[in-house]
Amino acid sequence: RDAVREAHGWWSGSERQRLWLATNALERGLLLAALDLPGASLAGIDPALAALVDWLAHGPPEPLDVAALAKRVGWSTSHFAHMFRSQLGVAPLTWLEARRIEQTKRLLLTTNLAIKAIALATGFRDSQHLVRRFHRLVGCTPGHFRRAGDG
Repeated sequence: RDAVREAHGWWSGSERQRLWLATNALERGLLLAALDLPGASLAGIDPALAALVDWLAHGPPEPLDVAALAKRVGWSTSHFAHMFRSQLGVAPLTWLEARRIEQTKRLLLTTNLAIKAIALATGFRDSQHLVRRFHRLVGCTPGHFRRAGDG
């Protein structure tokens, strides 16, 4: 719901790039909604991949790369990347980053944690990396997002 509201906000706003921002937010929201359906979204995919996606959805806070994820399921990096994209429709790190951004949004709106603490809790290298990725994907800084959510 939040992603659809965000998409509507961008579409209704006066931003120059509102169509691109609204489309981006809506696509991310649809992806997250599809992956949040218990059982339904992971039905029919490889069990090792389903277990990994479940693990990723509930953590982990540390930064990860494709090689580490592939190793966790016991596949080669190229096989893992191919299977993830073919079965889930998106690259593994794109999916993980979208999850971490959504977790960041929740923490921004529900806690008073500093951006640095949120970055570490959500698996970003540091607060600067979080701010850059957040701004690129959401269209504003985490601080602006938090202030807008307050009022």
